[in-house]
Amino acid sequence: MPRHRRIGLQRGRDAAARRQGQTQAPGAPGGKSQGPAHGQGLGLGLYLLTTGSPPGAAGGHGQPVFDPYYLTVIADAPLAYWRLSEQSGTTVVDASGNNVNGTYVNSPTLKQAGIPGAVGNNAAKFDPANGIIAGQQQYAHFGDVLPLTGTKLSIEFWLRALTTVATAAFAPYIARGDVTWRVNTTNTTGVDTLQFAVGSGSTPSVSATGLGFSDGNWHHVVCVYDQTNLIVYKDGGSVASKAWSTDVPAAAGKDVGISWNSDQTGRWVHAIMDEVAIYNTALSAGRVLAHYNAGIA
Repeated sequence: MPRHRRIGLQRGRDAAARRQGQTQAPGAPGGKSQGPAHGQGLGLGLYLLTTGSPPGAAGGHGQPVFDPYYLTVIADAPLAYWRLSEQSGTTVVDASGNNVNGTYVNSPTLKQAGIPGAVGNNAAKFDPANGIIAGQQQYAHFGDVLPLTGTKLSIEFWLRALTTVATAAFAPYIARGDVTWRVNTTNTTGVDTLQFAVGSGSTPSVSATGLGFSDGNWHHVVCVYDQTNLIVYKDGGSVASKAWSTDVPAAAGKDVGISWNSDQTGRWVHAIMDEVAIYNTALSAGRVLAHYNAGIA
């Protein structure tokens, strides 16, 4: 059954159960004995806030809350969705249900205030002041995953810059090496620049400047490759585009990282990051705007 039909069926079941007064919490008499794992929905936007732990485990909340932002993202079937909401530990939990989990390296600061629309959710701070020596910077590492060869691609995240100056040329927000796909700053003169590339070098890339990231506020970034154009969206609107029609390159051994590029490990960003998602589809302008509006609600 297609994913959207399964979601619709679950919503219908939840609504019917509520009308009959039969909806019960996990563990309640007659209810399910165990709730869903962290990152799974409970229908109609209910998200189990376990903050990286199974229900009932130490450090996990375990209570369901209504989270429209989570529901908005999941409706577009991301391949990976890292909410960066962990309270402790080193595991970065994938909330997409696809088990693309990762590892925090060199102790990024967790439990930071996240975007307004993500109910009860936190964010992670990647701070080069705590690791300015190459090899000691803070980042999230996911291994050789999400090659997405020959497909469409969307990369989404929220950021709050903590400095007005980029820490390095081409400092990565998220990347799968230098020759597959990446989103990074373009220079060291400021953090108000962004480059989105699918392939190696500057030819298969589009750059945007004057983005205002240095104001210290949360900003929503979505980079889309639809196999015809590279498009950069900021806060719900398109800010740059470039015609490009080559397949996403195949490259083995290229690890995915947040604030880390596996081919250029001396580069990093100084920012709080939240709600990072990867899709093998091209999000439409309407869906990008819907995600932004849900995030600022």
